Amino acid sequence: MKTPLRKRTLGLLALLLATPFGVVCCGDDSSKEGFNDSEDSGTVDTGTTSTSDAANDAAEEAATDAGPDAELQDAAPPTITCGTGTCVVDISRGSDDTCVLTKTGDVYCWGDNPCGEVGAPLDDGGGQAGFKPVPAPRKVLSGVRSISAGAASTCAILDSGELRCWGSPVSAFSETTSGGFSRACTPNDVPSAVEGVPHLVAVSSTLSNGCGVADDGELWCWGSNGNYLLGRDGYPGCSYYTKCSMASYPPAKADLLSVKVKDVIVGYGTVVVTDESGQLLSWGGSGLIGRPSSMSADPTPLPIALSNVSSVSVSLFGDGQYYGNNACAVAAGEVYCWGGYRAPPRVVPLPAEEYATQVSASFHSCARTTSGSAFCWGGNQAGQLGDGTGVDHPLLPTKVEGLKDKVAKVVASKASTCALLVNGEVQCWGANDKGQLGLGSADFLPHLQPGPVVAFQ
Repeated sequence: MKTPLRKRTLGLLALLLATPFGVVCCGDDSSKEGFNDSEDSGTVDTGTTSTSDAANDAAEEAATDAGPDAELQDAAPPTITCGTGTCVVDISRGSDDTCVLTKTGDVYCWGDNPCGEVGAPLDDGGGQAGFKPVPAPRKVLSGVRSISAGAASTCAILDSGELRCWGSPVSAFSETTSGGFSRACTPNDVPSAVEGVPHLVAVSSTLSNGCGVADDGELWCWGSNGNYLLGRDGYPGCSYYTKCSMASYPPAKADLLSVKVKDVIVGYGTVVVTDESGQLLSWGGSGLIGRPSSMSADPTPLPIALSNVSSVSVSLFGDGQYYGNNACAVAAGEVYCWGGYRAPPRVVPLPAEEYATQVSASFHSCARTTSGSAFCWGGNQAGQLGDGTGVDHPLLPTKVEGLKDKVAKVVASKASTCALLVNGEVQCWGANDKGQLGLGSADFLPHLQPGPVVAFQ
């Protein structure tokens, strides 16, 4: 086997140049047969090892830096080996909530529930105030093959290929006393059909938008066209950061996209798709599109300078400028991240002999490596990096300690992290003020190392 010839010094220098603050915080969706989700396709199977489109060739920048001998170490995707009890085969993160898919096709969710995204009913019929955090896994739906949790809603693809979503995207903007804008949602805890969408193989949603990949490779999008996220010609659109019409449009093909799509991520003000060759294309808010653009939102799908990408993740939330605006991808075993100041993708240097297979970008970010380990970087005030210290690691990833088994997938939310293990169990760490660790109760303590999610009921 050949292993990548890495230039760690150059990678660290790239990180330092990527942002004026010298901080890169870059943080993940899904199939019953294997990970066929919006952030990592085909990486876990419940009984056999499925062949994923692993990153076998260097990305354009990696090839330039590392030289012609840079090739990814051959590594099979992880296999979920189920034990007794509920066996989880995929996991997806929202803002402060998490949903999982079991081997039997059931969806369970827990955590914050302001828009009904955890699928819990109103306790008092009082709109947003009526939704309380759900600190333990709650069964939401059955007969599911793929899940995707977003910033305010959750979607599932049924075994039939039909789409069901619950929670609510942004329905309105209201001006605040400080001159900014606040978001409001229309809560819905009942999984509902999205009319007008063909049978899908992948889906991703957040805030006011959703997109799905049809079985013929066509991309369909719906919701608001803020930041021109629908990818359609002739539709009015505007930046999320100005007052504008937030009209919601029904599903239709993204006709500005001229390629067949394998996967899609709808992140904070940005859409990133992976085509059949592993090339990334992006459009929307310029802070996360990962390529040169104007200061305004960019409606045209254009390539990001990374190819043969095996995993991509875009932050679900941010402040509209820099904080929390991060995206990451895995190419040739390297992690690349970008965001904020319209910087291009830069290498995040993993330890020697560690090669990434999957990544999740948020206010902090995490990656799974071929050794079955998880590495995280960024803020650590609630222990979300999982290294037991509570000390921030803005530049160099730190290894998560205390996991019971090897990691199949890791997902990063605002200030918490969860990992799906190869034994079908889930462990979480970090903030738990909204029940996001699935411990059965909420608290305001930092959880510095992984702990088990309580029994699935």
